[in-house]
Amino acid sequence: MNDFDVITLGEALVDLVPRSRSVPWLFEARPGGAPANVAVGLARLGHRVAHVGRVGADFLGSYVLGAVTDAGVSTQWLQVDPVRPTTVAIVSPRPADESERFVMYRTGGAETALTPDDLPVAAIRKARVLHVGTLSMTTEPSRGATEAAVLVARSCGGVVSVDVNLRPRAWPSLEDMRDAATQLVSSASIIKLSAEELVMLELDPASLVGMYGCLVLVTDGGREATAYGYFGAVSETPPEVEVVDPTGAGDAFVAGFLHSYLNEPTASRAVPAARLPVDVIRKALHVAVKAGSLALGRRGAVEGLPYPEELSAPTVDASVRDLGGWRP
Repeated sequence: MNDFDVITLGEALVDLVPRSRSVPWLFEARPGGAPANVAVGLARLGHRVAHVGRVGADFLGSYVLGAVTDAGVSTQWLQVDPVRPTTVAIVSPRPADESERFVMYRTGGAETALTPDDLPVAAIRKARVLHVGTLSMTTEPSRGATEAAVLVARSCGGVVSVDVNLRPRAWPSLEDMRDAATQLVSSASIIKLSAEELVMLELDPASLVGMYGCLVLVTDGGREATAYGYFGAVSETPPEVEVVDPTGAGDAFVAGFLHSYLNEPTASRAVPAARLPVDVIRKALHVAVKAGSLALGRRGAVEGLPYPEELSAPTVDASVRDLGGWRP
């Protein structure tokens, strides 16, 4: 069995993305799902990554599985469900706010059926980072699988990365959403959330550091992103870019941050991320903001994920790349 830098767990699905602003109701299918996007982003940046999840035994599932595999992500634990369909998320061309950006068709979907028995426990124990989100907490049995994976990682001192990534319409109630998200946050080593999500969950980033000893990353759209730890707080203002499609920009941000974190010699299981030197966090935040900015200039979550040479370039160039074999 290979040892992995990161194991991501959760939804791998199909995003239907508006083709253009001029033709808003014409959609293109793109591979998506926040944890799967982070896996692709990290693999593209040269890390050893595996994704744990489920897709359907349909043409959409084959499309997603092919895209993730072609990116260099290990899919040995990305199962093909023989009964349930691949989940589909439709991206609104004119969202009223961030929480209204997606309409998700996932009731009975394959990604909701992941079970604790599906977990590669030995691999999770060895991985440097386990990355999860809250969407897999909305229903059973995927909630139990997520909780079990986090427990395994924490029991052996692994780093647990959580992208809060709230989708209110996916939850039975706002109370359920807040309770589950707060539970997951309390188990995290690194937390990424938006300023809007802080308000929705009634959380304070400095208090989270004090209560749980975690590193907290807060994004605020086109405004500055801030990291909170025992060092205090450090912020980075993103460059101005033309926004083509914000889908997956948060996932690119997470991939960029974890990329920098994994390459930092002082980062280890023995040193909580919140206790790393402020210069280390400042550098990682800079990389994360640049990655997120690059993603904004491209259509589709996977297409927006940056390549190593783009992160090392002095300026942000979000010119669109050819999708090649990933085009449906």
